[in-house]
Amino acid sequence: MPTLNWIGKDKVVTHHQEVPFHYAAYLHH
Repeated sequence: MPTLNWIGKDKVVTHHQEVPFHYAAYLHH
């Protein structure tokens, strides 16, 4: 179970990093 919890946290972290990146790319265009 701790492994699944870690994977879930990892997905949340990557999601929060991708959103500002795509938003910044949108502003540059």
